[in-house]
Amino acid sequence: MIDKKGLKILIVDDTPANLLVMAKTLENEGYEMRFSEDGASALSIVKKTNFDLILLDIMMPQMDGFEVCQRLKEDPNTAEIPVIFITAKTDVESIVKGFAVGGVDYVTKPFQVEELRARVGTHLDLRLREQELRQLNATKDKFIGILAHELKIPLGGIKGFITLLDEQFEQFSVSDIRENIHLTRDAVENLFALVENLLDWSSLQKGPIAFRPSVFELSEILIGVIRECENNAIYKHIALDFKAPSELWVNADIDMVEVIARNLINNAIKFGREHGLARITAEERKEDILVTIEDDGIGIAKEMVDKLFRIDNDIKQLGTYGEVGTGMGLILTKGYIDLHGTQIWLESEVEQGTKVFFTLPKANTSD
Repeated sequence: MIDKKGLKILIVDDTPANLLVMAKTLENEGYEMRFSEDGASALSIVKKTNFDLILLDIMMPQMDGFEVCQRLKEDPNTAEIPVIFITAKTDVESIVKGFAVGGVDYVTKPFQVEELRARVGTHLDLRLREQELRQLNATKDKFIGILAHELKIPLGGIKGFITLLDEQFEQFSVSDIRENIHLTRDAVENLFALVENLLDWSSLQKGPIAFRPSVFELSEILIGVIRECENNAIYKHIALDFKAPSELWVNADIDMVEVIARNLINNAIKFGREHGLARITAEERKEDILVTIEDDGIGIAKEMVDKLFRIDNDIKQLGTYGEVGTGMGLILTKGYIDLHGTQIWLESEVEQGTKVFFTLPKANTSD
């Protein structure tokens, strides 16, 4: 059975008694409910909250339910929200009009308790199934895009260099060979990191994975990851600055934390400027441990920030040395952070750099 607890429903009816009846009918289902007594305020509420279902009265003064529904369907941000009409009318013309303006179902007054619960439950089930299907399609498209583009281009570059080196070896100077070896090594390292992220993220999508939290000192782990990333930083002449207390104890999955830190630090290097600086800091707060990774690189537009952690994002951004950025590292990182029940967020400005913040559970070291 699909868990529908926490799904958001907006109930719109100009009769308070009807709102009370519907609220009482649905209160034990675990839904989050909001209420409105007119169409204009309902449209205003929908702009501020993402609802999963709307129960909408047809007969209301000033703006009837048909007009409200039509406006909802004209707005791309609300067009996908299913609308169930609440009506005292049972004539065919009203029912047909309701479906014509975008309603998915109707319930007649006076309410039959079981009918209302069943219809609401059915359409929320459908809503969740549709969202799952969209997520699966987005996942498929992401994989196809990576296989068709992000893997093909660097592999083609590696193949081209090796072919050229094989056919014209005598014409290369030692410095030319060394430079191209560095470029090839970087391409191989990027590919290896991408494949690792893809495999890890694929495992995450298949179902529960092994989550093994333990108590460990975070600064030591971060220093180890920074050392792993130093070669990439040296190549771009980027300094890595780390500041954190030596006693930051967390209760987390150490392997996942290493992947999180490695992805975010390498991103700071990838999108940082030559001769720039990447700062890694960690601090203890009241409820958790906060880690911040900051670069002074190319940044990203504010309207794109919220899309970075979603599999259906279509953001394509190259690093400052033309490094390929697929976004899989951030998506995997978000998945691992979610398993810890903590948070990750990002602040960025174009040409000013990016700050990524994530938190980890603080260990109880009082025992």
